[in-house]
Amino acid sequence: MRHLRTIFILNKNSLHIKAFIHIFYLLLLLSMASCEKEKTHPGPDIEIFQPSSMMVYGLGDTIPVHVIIRHHIKIDFVSLSLESETGFPYEPSRQFDVDSAYFELKSYIIIQNTLIKGGANYVQISIHDEKHHSSAFFLPVNIAEVPRQLKSAVFLVKQLNQTIKVQSLTPSGIIDDLFQPGGSETGDIALSSHNQLMYYVDGRGQRLSAFDLVARERIWTLFEGENPVQWPFQSLYSDDTTAYVFKAQGFINGYNKNQMVVFRTGKFEHGTFTH
Repeated sequence: MRHLRTIFILNKNSLHIKAFIHIFYLLLLLSMASCEKEKTHPGPDIEIFQPSSMMVYGLGDTIPVHVIIRHHIKIDFVSLSLESETGFPYEPSRQFDVDSAYFELKSYIIIQNTLIKGGANYVQISIHDEKHHSSAFFLPVNIAEVPRQLKSAVFLVKQLNQTIKVQSLTPSGIIDDLFQPGGSETGDIALSSHNQLMYYVDGRGQRLSAFDLVARERIWTLFEGENPVQWPFQSLYSDDTTAYVFKAQGFINGYNKNQMVVFRTGKFEHGTFTH
């Protein structure tokens, strides 16, 4: 195989061109370094006073949160949440508007989700600045194991005649009929062990109902109808105390056991619950 070698013949003019290329390349490197310096900026600093990683918290306890945040630019808002080791949120995050480069956060989190896992969990503090950068800090907290005993599993059944039933299955294998919501399209259910309630969205997404699992009765129904949208309720989730529904208008509403709206987000264009 032959190898071809390229030979450059330099004259006086080509030496000037070569010098110009070197100067241009040097200026380009300096420009890139300057741009890179503008892109990178130091993140916020956080000084932690509470919670203490030495404490062990249990169900019903209050986790105090006290931190000081310093940034070189304005902070838009700070969010606070309690998450599992795998990033599962136990409750919706709370948001604090800041509009300053310095913020002292004094707040608390009440452990009320009976589905919380014992062991290592994290208080997450997310900082969002005016340049739309975000930084997250995870503060470790130890939570005692919550004693649990399986009483039953609740599920939806579509029968041969196309009607829907809600049934429970006990650990001993006994199947019990709880409710017959009506309709022929399967919907979505979510449970609140804390309130002994089952939340149900029918298959057409028009009704959100709450059933008392002890009294075996429907205690309230929220009806949106077919207009102005066909499926007003699109997703359902419960954190064991509140039922959260993603509505077709783009909002997430949280309803307590008395049908009161206790949580509401801004508008999302598209979305669903992930957990």
